[in-house]
Amino acid sequence: MSAATKTAGDVRTARPVSSIEALAERTGFEIEWQDAHKKMQRVPETTLRILLEKLGLPCGNAAQIKQSMAAVDAEASGRKLPPLITAEVDRGIALPVSAAKSGARYRIELESDAVIDGRFTSPKGEIALLSPVAEPGYHTLVINDHRTTLAVAPARCYTIDDAWRTLHEDARDAPPLWGVAAQVYGLRRNGDGGIGDFTALATQTAQRGGHAIAISPMHAMFSAEPNKFSPYSPSSGLFLNIAHVDPAAVLGAPAARAAIEKAGVADELRALEGLTLIDWPRAMKARFAILRALFETFSQDRDLPFAKDFASFVEEGGRPLEDHARFEALQAAQIARNGEGHWRNWSEALRDPRSDAVAEFADANRREVDFHLFAQWLAAKELVHAQHAARDAGMSVGLVADLAVGCDSAGSHAWSYRDEMLTGVSVGAPPDLFNQAGQSGDLRRSRRAQCARRAFPRSSTCGAARSPVRAASVSTTYSACGACGSCRKAKARRTARICAIRWTTCFD
Repeated sequence: MSAATKTAGDVRTARPVSSIEALAERTGFEIEWQDAHKKMQRVPETTLRILLEKLGLPCGNAAQIKQSMAAVDAEASGRKLPPLITAEVDRGIALPVSAAKSGARYRIELESDAVIDGRFTSPKGEIALLSPVAEPGYHTLVINDHRTTLAVAPARCYTIDDAWRTLHEDARDAPPLWGVAAQVYGLRRNGDGGIGDFTALATQTAQRGGHAIAISPMHAMFSAEPNKFSPYSPSSGLFLNIAHVDPAAVLGAPAARAAIEKAGVADELRALEGLTLIDWPRAMKARFAILRALFETFSQDRDLPFAKDFASFVEEGGRPLEDHARFEALQAAQIARNGEGHWRNWSEALRDPRSDAVAEFADANRREVDFHLFAQWLAAKELVHAQHAARDAGMSVGLVADLAVGCDSAGSHAWSYRDEMLTGVSVGAPPDLFNQAGQSGDLRRSRRAQCARRAFPRSSTCGAARSPVRAASVSTTYSACGACGSCRKAKARRTARICAIRWTTCFD
């Protein structure tokens, strides 16, 4: 054991910190937590050792721990600027002493394309300060030839109290706001084809006077594997579940009726709507048949009013969207050919999204890839419309989206970002009052170090995902396990820390 102990302000126990624990903390792990019974708990060293090894930090003996600690310190000290700096609007932004010399100039390139030019004036050896930034967003800080992401957050989020006061000038006699929580697939309506859809979101709660509807995660699932339908184990957290697309919502009811007739599923839809429970494989097969018929008509006439909007959506989605569409097409082809849906069991060339083999597959199957781009476009437009319709109907909050804590290791995200994903570990939670046995899900998370080197990009779940959900201005909540306050405190500090607590019982 080392002689080091945590200081009183930081710690709730005075127990000495071992060398492995010190390495874990230096790496960014939380090693202590208060459980649901208000008792202090500590992550076992065996768990920390496994997690550190998975991060590429050997710690089997004292020499390895020393080398790993040196590697962590060297990576941190080798950068004049961190890859990501966080700040609040209208507050000074402190930089490391080594970041800039007094008198040096800097530039902040804002997301709005405006530019802030400034000069450092702090004395030598003291913290350099940037001018406050009034515009929230992901900006770029330029010092000499060094560029880093500057994430500026509002002082606080828009709250339920704000929504309430917006509705009622005289708060003394104002009635309380109310809302509901629902699984989207359970929001049934006539004509939904046996599964709840985005259109139901826009109508059902507002009609009854509610002001918010908290919904299950809307993440992309597996089009080729309809038996995988849990929204908490998605293929990708960056895109949407196309099973919830209402075929009539964007292109209109006549187009939807024509697609249903072309797909020959009218009788099947009526049968599915009459079922008490959702038959996922049948419902998804029918829904996808309609979407494919819609796509056939859409792709034959690119002069349609929506063609330009679709093209803009694809361009803005960029590489992440293209990768997801390629994965959807590639997985379906692999399952049809040899029954293998997990990408880690494909050939080496197909396991790499940047390989020539994947590019050749996408070229040869461009129409199939484009279909998945089209389906994501429909889903994104419908979710945006659902939020706008909810607000227009008088809902002061509208949709409140849930987020899955990770993604399925066999899915699109793990394939697209394979070098960033932790392997051999999965997300879970220790026992709490809600679940005395704890929780363990086969969900994967990104490597923090890999994400940090890329400044926690918004095209990855290690950062604030730039997804259709975000574009729709839907409120989001983080599905924390509730066993401790670490996640909430980390969000308050706007820091990116790995919560080892959630993995204490959940490594493979």
